[in-house]
Amino acid sequence: MANPHVLVIPYPAQGHVIPLSELSRCLAKHESLEDRAKPGKFSAAIAQVTPGKFEELIEQINGGNGNQITCVLADQSLGWALEISK
Repeated sequence: MANPHVLVIPYPAQGHVIPLSELSRCLAKHESLEDRAKPGKFSAAIAQVTPGKFEELIEQINGGNGNQITCVLADQSLGWALEISK
């Protein structure tokens, strides 16, 4: 049987993010983490998928009738986000 694929989405408020993060870690301990243990595999997957999704998100927000994004704050390891946001 294939490993389950769980998407966890906490309500973005105090008291919601940390408990669901802890639950996610507990769930991850019970799955086969052989691939995740390989150095660079996770980072490579993030670099491959996230930029395209980030660009789609910006286009969706800025293409709507609401407020457009005027500032992007990115973690230092996600420098590509600033290039895409231009």
